[in-house]
Amino acid sequence: MLWRLKMKRFSVSFMLVALVLSLGACSSIEKKDEKKNVLFYFEDAISDDKGAGNYTYPSDKIFEKGSFDIQEFTIYEADDYYEFVIRIGSEFKNYTSKFANWDMQMFDIYLQLEDNKNTMAVSGRNVKFSEAWSKSIVIAPERQNNLKRAIYSKNTEVGDSISSYEDISRDIIVPNIQFADYNTVYARVLKSNLDLSKLKAVQVFSMPYDGDAKNHNTLNSIVEEYTGQYNFGGGSNFYGNPNVIDILGDNKKLGDYISEEGYEVYPVIDFIKVK
Repeated sequence: MLWRLKMKRFSVSFMLVALVLSLGACSSIEKKDEKKNVLFYFEDAISDDKGAGNYTYPSDKIFEKGSFDIQEFTIYEADDYYEFVIRIGSEFKNYTSKFANWDMQMFDIYLQLEDNKNTMAVSGRNVKFSEAWSKSIVIAPERQNNLKRAIYSKNTEVGDSISSYEDISRDIIVPNIQFADYNTVYARVLKSNLDLSKLKAVQVFSMPYDGDAKNHNTLNSIVEEYTGQYNFGGGSNFYGNPNVIDILGDNKKLGDYISEEGYEVYPVIDFIKVK
C-alpha cells in the first residue's frame, strides 16, 4: 500500500491550489460563494462499512473507525458545474504526501439518466447492477491523467463468468477538480462534460485506494479472506467477492456472490431512486 509510511501532511488550502493548477480548472468551477441547488440528498446508515456485514478493517491504526463509512451524499447544481459531496465517518488523512490531500479512500458514483446501457460496475469493484446506468464518476487521490489512464486501460472488457463483457471505459468521468476537507470529499464536474437534467437514480461506492493495484483493479485495493495490516478481510482469495466497503442503502446484497477458482459471479445491487 502507498500509505504505509507516514509523511508530512499538506494543508487543505495548499493542496486545493495545487489541484486547481494541475487540473487546469476554469474560474467558474472554483467559485466558493456561488449559489447551488440540491439535486439529490441521501443520509446513509452509520457503521455499515463492513461490505455485506462480514468485512473487517485492516489492523494498522491508520485505518480509523468510519474511514470508509458513507454517511451523507449530496449532489449540488451550480451555474456551470455539478458538485458531488461525500461525507464519511472519520477525517480524511494523507499519510504519503500524495498529490491529493487524502490517500486511503476512493469512491465511485453511478448515475441513471436516459441513455442507460451499462450494468457492470467499474473494473475491480466486482459488482453489477439490477438496472443499467449511463455515467460513472471515479474519485481517487490521483492526478487526472493517471486516473484516466487506469480507467481506459482496465474497463474495455468488464464482466464475470456469467455476464457478457462490457466496454464501459467511455462512460466513466474523471472530476475536473476534487479535494477533501476534514471528513468530506468534494468533486466537481463541468456541465460541458455531464448533463443531470434527466437524473433518475444514484449509487455510490466506498473502497480502499491502491495506486499500485494490479490485474483488473482500477486503483482499488482488494478484500482478501484474512485481515492484514493493510488489507480488509472477510472476502475470498479468488476473484468474485466485491471490493466495496460501503454503498448507499442496504449493503446485504453485496454478499450474494460466488468466488471460486476460475469461476466468479458478482453480486447484483440496486440504485437509490431520485424522488
